[in-house]
Amino acid sequence: MDKYYKARKFMIKDLKAKGIYDKNVLIAMEKIRRDLFVPQAYKESSYEDRPLPLIKNQTISQPYTVAYMLQELELKEGLKVLEIGTGSGYNAALIAEIVKPGRLYTIEIVKELVKLAKDNLKKAKINNVRIIEGDGSKGYEKEAKYDRIVFTASAPEIPKPLKDQLKDNGIVKFMAKFTNSYTKYFNTKRERVGPLFQGVFKAVHVGYDEQLLHLSRYIHLNPVLGFIAKVEELESYPWSSYPEYLGKVSSNLVNKAEILTFFKGPSEYEKFVLDQADYAMKLKTIEHLRID
Repeated sequence: MDKYYKARKFMIKDLKAKGIYDKNVLIAMEKIRRDLFVPQAYKESSYEDRPLPLIKNQTISQPYTVAYMLQELELKEGLKVLEIGTGSGYNAALIAEIVKPGRLYTIEIVKELVKLAKDNLKKAKINNVRIIEGDGSKGYEKEAKYDRIVFTASAPEIPKPLKDQLKDNGIVKFMAKFTNSYTKYFNTKRERVGPLFQGVFKAVHVGYDEQLLHLSRYIHLNPVLGFIAKVEELESYPWSSYPEYLGKVSSNLVNKAEILTFFKGPSEYEKFVLDQADYAMKLKTIEHLRID
């Protein structure tokens, strides 16, 4: 059992609650470790439902986005699939797991990502994937035709070479065409911001200790993420419980024991929060990629 086993189980539970029902997709996402495809600095957030930074200003998509698109592809054993945009290789690993002994051919134009994906797939022990460095809009005619074609980035339309490389009755999907491209168009035209659809508000059960600690850190970093306060101002920020956790002020309003019991003292908790401040700001810069 690996370090992130419980977090991965919780991710699967969350995906089911959000409407993911395809057993093949859920089994693959429980088996394939997302943390193997996430940079070291972000390992602890591997199973949170959000995109995470990679290299070359790229991101690994949030788990729900990946799960939804794979579900839409109606994948099954023995299929031959073409993926445009390899990225970290996580999506490729999931597809390969579902279709084996079928094969996945995946095209990536960024040289550094090709190497990253190859290394990640090797760590995940995935061997039915071939990565091609090149322009994905041209497809990969050598192995055509394909049962499924998936774009992990949006595009205005399906390039003709790819239409020609798809089998009759095949399925082609854009991972983020509607949620990213059309949302941007719609918002610009109507001078609005935000997602097109508002999700259901609901309470979420805190399932394990790591999630509880992350929630506490997230709350205490909120003034920074909202550009209300600087990091160095947090310890004296009057509208937060953070100064109380550090012992700077005292009141009877906050029960700190549930959180501080995991740390040797306030200074260790302070380090725990501030170590993620830069990471949190990086996430802020890519939040437009989230699908709410």
